[in-house]
Amino acid sequence: MPAADALTVEHILSSLAPGYGCVAMKSSFSAALDFAARIGRSAAGAEGGVALINALDGEPEASAGFLVVYENETLGRTGHWLASASWKRKPDLVVVGEALALGFPFGAVFARGGFAADHDADSATLARVAAAIATVESEGLLLQGREVADYLSARLFAVRESCPQIENVKGMGLSFRISFSALLPATQIRRRMCERGVLVGVDSAGRLAIEPPLALRIAEADVITGALRGSLLDLPMVSASACCAACEDGK
Repeated sequence: MPAADALTVEHILSSLAPGYGCVAMKSSFSAALDFAARIGRSAAGAEGGVALINALDGEPEASAGFLVVYENETLGRTGHWLASASWKRKPDLVVVGEALALGFPFGAVFARGGFAADHDADSATLARVAAAIATVESEGLLLQGREVADYLSARLFAVRESCPQIENVKGMGLSFRISFSALLPATQIRRRMCERGVLVGVDSAGRLAIEPPLALRIAEADVITGALRGSLLDLPMVSASACCAACEDGK
C-alpha cells in the first residue's frame, strides 16, 4: 500500500465533497464526532444550538442552528460519496468514519466554513483511506451501487407485499431498515438469515439492518431477498447451535 501524507489525503477527501474542505482527520470516528461537536458549539455561540443527526434518517424537516451530519451507513451508498450532498439545507459539518479506512479506526470532518485543520491519523490509516477512495472511483463502484440499490429496494418492497410480518421498509441507497410486527423480533429474523448464509444486523431501534457492500451484484441482491423471504415464510426451526458470534450473543 503506497504511503500517503496528510496534505495529500486532505486534498483527496476534500474532492469528495464539493463546497467543503476536510478540516480534520482523526484516529477514530468518535474522536471526529467530538471534534465536530466542539467546533459546532463554538461556531453556534451561547445562543445557538447544534443539531447532530444521522444522514441515514434523511434530511431534517427543519433544523435551527448549526447542523452536523454524520455519514457512516450512507457514505458512498447512495451513488454519491455524501448522501447529504443532495439536501436543500446543506450541513455545516459532515463527519465520516471507518468505511473510508477499510474498517480500521478513522474519522474525518468536512466543513463549509474556514476552520483550522486538525489531523492526527497515522500514516498507515491515511494510506488505507487513499487506497479505498482510489478503488471505489477507478472501479465505478458508486454507479454500480446506485443501480443495484434500486434493484434491491424494489425486491425488498416486493417481499413486504407478500409477507405481512413486515411493517415497514426504509432505505437510502444500499442501506435498509426493516421493521417487523411486535411479535416477531428482528433478532430472530437476523439469525434465520444468518443460517441461510446472509449476514445482516439489528440497529439500536430494533430494526433489521441490511447494509451490503458497494460491490454488491444483482445475483447477490437476490440471495439477500430470498433469505429474507424464506426466513419469514418457511419459518424453520432455529438451530440449537449458534452459527456466529452475534447469534450466540442473541444480538
